Amino acid sequence: MNKRKTGFLVGTIALTSLAMIKWISLNQRLKDLEEAKESLSASQTNLHLMQERQNRRTEGDIARIQEEIGAVYEHMEELSKEREERI
Repeated sequence: MNKRKTGFLVGTIALTSLAMIKWISLNQRLKDLEEAKESLSASQTNLHLMQERQNRRTEGDIARIQEEIGAVYEHMEELSKEREERI
């Protein structure tokens, strides 16, 4: 009976030790994942800000190009009118 109690006690201690080791490793993994999540979140925020700046620049470029196209069409109309007046 004494061997049986000792075996049960050793088994319980071993299982408890394994459970504690597993719990510690899971907590460490959770901390690592939280750090990775925070890092990704910061990267995503930076990328979002950079994209917004690029979009504003692109919108400004598009507006300038549209103005330039409008000016070219106005010049073309003026030249067409002058040409018709000559004929």
